[in-house]
Amino acid sequence: MALPFADEALPGLAELRASQASVHAAISRAVVDADSLYQPAATWTRRQLAWHIADTETAICLRLCHILAEERPALRGIPEDLWAAALPRTRDPRVAADWFRASRATVLDLLPGVAEGLRGRIGIHSSLGAMTFDDTLRHLHHHALHHAQQLDAWNAAEPRSA
Repeated sequence: MALPFADEALPGLAELRASQASVHAAISRAVVDADSLYQPAATWTRRQLAWHIADTETAICLRLCHILAEERPALRGIPEDLWAAALPRTRDPRVAADWFRASRATVLDLLPGVAEGLRGRIGIHSSLGAMTFDDTLRHLHHHALHHAQQLDAWNAAEPRSA
């Protein structure tokens, strides 16, 4: 199985910092019609997609820390379809936005101290298999951008409530 976002560029500190504000803003705007279903799949609400971004950011941040602490740690998780069904259905997307921002800030603080030799360390993700530190960092960045773009497109496609 190909790793998600494997063909995307490895983000540097500048890209991670720059995207923090735009992703935070996209999540915050998910408060508009927060319980409408995402199209075309119609399985997640805006609120759930906002929390998915924040929760994944936190999980990937923890994976980065585990990889730095130990070569080849098992990065366990539950199947995404079960996990997605358990995403919060009542919490405010603005809280998710702040959660995302705090997790991204942790990554931004962590990265400058990572020795070049540690960036190739491998962690084992339960469903994706082996992922280096850099693969995990790439996934963190592009996953957040991908879903923030979905939220932005969704918000732009529908009229706002007055």
